[in-house]
Amino acid sequence: MPHSRRAIAEMILFGVLAALVVAAITYFQHHDRAKVAELSASPVSINGYITETQCNNHRQVSYKYSLAGTEYSDTAHCVESCETAKPGDIVKVLYAANNPENFSCLPISVLQGRAEGDPDFKWLLAMIIMVYGIARAVLSDEARAAQNGG
Repeated sequence: MPHSRRAIAEMILFGVLAALVVAAITYFQHHDRAKVAELSASPVSINGYITETQCNNHRQVSYKYSLAGTEYSDTAHCVESCETAKPGDIVKVLYAANNPENFSCLPISVLQGRAEGDPDFKWLLAMIIMVYGIARAVLSDEARAAQNGG
């Protein structure tokens, strides 16, 4: 039985949505990989310090470091034990030699692992969206056909 124009349009729409999801995830992974590559190519180590603990918020700490009169700050899992960390404690910060705005208190190996992510995730998500869209379009088309008597 041929599908209605509406069902075909829904299938196309969900296909486009799946492609956009894959493109967005790919973009963010590429951006993260580029930042990690820049940081690992020319890391400079400097001491920063904890400004606030957020143990009830994903066990993170806020920290900052200063370079040439400019302060840079972020929030991350910089310490082994959030409960024992306190404002003023020193944290090791790495920044890219040519870009001090690209910095982290996490080891480069951790950053690399996060930037890689799960390569199969985006394809799995795209397939779920497409299967849902196709199933929705086909089932709604069949329901309309049954309602109209065949």
